[in-house]
Amino acid sequence: RADSSYLNDAETLEYLNRLGYKLVSVSNTHTYNFFFYPLVDRSLNAFAIPGGFIAVHTGLIIAAQNESELAGVIAHEVGHVSQRHIARMIDAQKGNAAITLGSFLLALLAARAGSGQAATALAVGSQAALIQSQLSYSRGAEREADRVGLSSLVKAGFDPKGMENFFMRLQQNNRYYEAAAPAYLLTHPLTVERISDMENRTRRLGSHTHHDSLDFVLIQQRARQETKYDGWLNVSKEMKQDLANAKERRQKIALTYGLSVVSRKLNQKADAIRYANQAVSLGGNNAILLKNQSEVLFLFGNA
Repeated sequence: RADSSYLNDAETLEYLNRLGYKLVSVSNTHTYNFFFYPLVDRSLNAFAIPGGFIAVHTGLIIAAQNESELAGVIAHEVGHVSQRHIARMIDAQKGNAAITLGSFLLALLAARAGSGQAATALAVGSQAALIQSQLSYSRGAEREADRVGLSSLVKAGFDPKGMENFFMRLQQNNRYYEAAAPAYLLTHPLTVERISDMENRTRRLGSHTHHDSLDFVLIQQRARQETKYDGWLNVSKEMKQDLANAKERRQKIALTYGLSVVSRKLNQKADAIRYANQAVSLGGNNAILLKNQSEVLFLFGNA
């Protein structure tokens, strides 16, 4: 929490935890002590650490084309926790210490016997075997998290194609994301085999229609201005251009709300109030919209 990338934003935290616990509630997990939190980072990434803490990068929130895609990545991370992958990996590594020590002693004996090549082969070979073992475990863990996460995704009412589509788009288009995409691809190796397995599973599951919540697109716009790709002023210009081209009512609401939030950052009082009122007028009694309206009126009065 002390790290500068940790986003201590009430709206985003509440949304991620609501979404996360919707998945946790239908997961077969040993613990329900989860905490989902955002990190301000452009890369498309999410990861789980011991204790049920799951980090979601703002770049991932922004890049998701629908709520099922975002939920799919989070379900995958919940799968890692529910299957105790980190604990199992640590337990497996306890035996690796004995193997490393044994190979070192054998290499030492070979060296003392005058066989330098044998000593080198033993040392290098044992290390290669350990690395291969870790990679095999990692690949197995990723496949298991895919399977468990996909099951939770469907039980929670999301579209299973969300997980498949997002992973496929990362795999096919990662070169266009510059530094953004490789993080998830490197930490979660997406082999053709894994993607094919997901395709087969989603095909058997059939189609599921999920209607994205208004909160999802609101949080996307909030993450967009928090990430500050090119500064708040440029983000504001981009949002205004997007609003001028927006055709869907939900996107108009989200962009109007986003403009109110970024106008607050720029201390543009009149714009912050105007866009806040417009967002409420368009979106109705949504808690995020009403909270923003109350805050700008409190901060700026009737400017």
